[in-house]
Amino acid sequence: EVCGDCGALEPQWGSLNRGLLLCDECCSVHRSLGPHVSRVRHLHKAAWAPAQLNMVHTLHASGANAIWEHQLLEPGGGKAAGRRKPCARDSLHPVKSEFIRAKHQNLAFVHRATKEGEQPTQEDLSKQLHASVRTANLETSLRLLAQGALPSHLHPDKGSTALHVAARSGQACQVELLLVYGADPTARDCRGLTPADCAREAGHTDLEARLIESQYEVTDRLAYHLSGRNPEHHLGQHFILPEMADCLDLSAHARAAKHKLQTLPEPLFVELARDLYDEVDRRECEALWLGGGATLVGADRQAVPFLPVSPELSSTRNQARQKLARLTAREFATLLIDILSEAKRRHLGAKQPGSEERRLSDDEPLYDSVASDEDNHVGRQLWQRLSDLQQEQAALRLEVETLRAALAAASSSSSSRQHSPSAATRHQPQQQRGSSSPQAQRSPRPQSMCEWRHLGKGAATAKTGIYDSPSRHVTAGHPHGDQDGDGIFSNSQQPVGALPTYQEVLAQTERITRCIQELLACAQEGKRDAFLPCSHNILQAVLCMSSLFGGQPPGGSGSTLGVALSRLVASARQLQRWASGGLEGGQLIQGAYEVAKGAKELVQAYPATPPPV
Repeated sequence: EVCGDCGALEPQWGSLNRGLLLCDECCSVHRSLGPHVSRVRHLHKAAWAPAQLNMVHTLHASGANAIWEHQLLEPGGGKAAGRRKPCARDSLHPVKSEFIRAKHQNLAFVHRATKEGEQPTQEDLSKQLHASVRTANLETSLRLLAQGALPSHLHPDKGSTALHVAARSGQACQVELLLVYGADPTARDCRGLTPADCAREAGHTDLEARLIESQYEVTDRLAYHLSGRNPEHHLGQHFILPEMADCLDLSAHARAAKHKLQTLPEPLFVELARDLYDEVDRRECEALWLGGGATLVGADRQAVPFLPVSPELSSTRNQARQKLARLTAREFATLLIDILSEAKRRHLGAKQPGSEERRLSDDEPLYDSVASDEDNHVGRQLWQRLSDLQQEQAALRLEVETLRAALAAASSSSSSRQHSPSAATRHQPQQQRGSSSPQAQRSPRPQSMCEWRHLGKGAATAKTGIYDSPSRHVTAGHPHGDQDGDGIFSNSQQPVGALPTYQEVLAQTERITRCIQELLACAQEGKRDAFLPCSHNILQAVLCMSSLFGGQPPGGSGSTLGVALSRLVASARQLQRWASGGLEGGQLIQGAYEVAKGAKELVQAYPATPPPV
């Protein structure tokens, strides 16, 4: 192993975001550039995550230095013609220092497109990074990041970030590289999963634990600087608050400052925590540098007394970052403990004190205002509008979910129909003749349909399984329950003319939707044996919906609500007859769509009753 900048033997320092090993002289220049250019740590005396240290060694060994010196390695030198890489015997100033600044701060030797059309867009680079992190090729990922790829870019087609892909593929070094370049470990993909969730799904438990730790990297580093301990995240301990010692400042001025910290807006609090993270890193590195971590002597043994200026930050924030170095160890420890306490409070979702003070402010009127008739009228209008929107939302959600599943199942069914003979020609005539017999049409309705409202709210919303035995819901007269449209509103204990609540109708509609989704899932997977039980479950849910109204159709059989309910029951019975006849999945999907359409019409026609004013 040699230094990546001058070739000196036995380098003792490593640069996380450059993927290089450095000697003491070159490290002194890197430290003066700041962590936004190169974040350096001692290879043996600093605290490293094992995968992070392995990532740096892997990048250095795989030739990551060629990324930063691309033009120096080109034949003829290109634009870098006449520039020479320094060797270990060259002087630190100005030979090595000028070369390092040009290489890492100005990026003078990285690959750049010679023509305007050859330069890839940031979108293209981010998509290439999304594909690169699946493999163990770290050098390619680092090259894409150096050229401008975004580590937290959400792929428009895949619906995930590069960190999700690396976690699912078990690429620990790729994960570390993305985290160093600012990938968000709490980002969620199109399924609502974090990278840690993806790693757990794929069985990478160690990587899952590391991703959970990375979500608390800032607070963990601050706590380790104070106490020398890290939280045990696998046990649910995410914060360590050092005990209050005698050296902590508890003056009135300190309490006032702590109160201001609690009222600080979230973006400013995050910036302050990041600045403290960089200051902790600078102080620990400075202690190693001056305490024997470096072998330089004399003028070359330069210290970094404060954080270097970053051109990406405002001048006000740069000045505040540099003033952190003026704090004594006692003052700095007090500030870190306050930051950790506030971070824990915000993580647990505690209210900010400012909101409580505003609620108890003397500016509020002494007496409550009395609502006028105009206010009541406006409130009734708003409530009616809210009820209409709830109906429309429920109907649209039902239609969207059904159509989405129907589209996916239809494509699968059309492809399977080309390879299997139709079952309708073998079973339809015999089954339909049996289902149209007078005895089947006159069979009584199952008892379980009428008792849903008397089993409590839990029974009304219970999920019906795909393979529930139909014998629990049918009578001895017919194996699949009532097969005609007669007696839809009979045998109910609901009083005649009484309407169920809108919440009861919505709950039963959701049950119908779940049963339809189960049928569509079975059709998509080709589970023909489950078609009949699923259609029976749909019919049971629809009949339970009709039993909510009782006695007779509300408003008469010719009313809008009565027509919608009759159409819903008729479509459910037609779906079960098709399933009994052995029809294919595509026709059952069409029948399920008709049931969903009927449920939507029923919800839209149902009146939502506003609460009493």
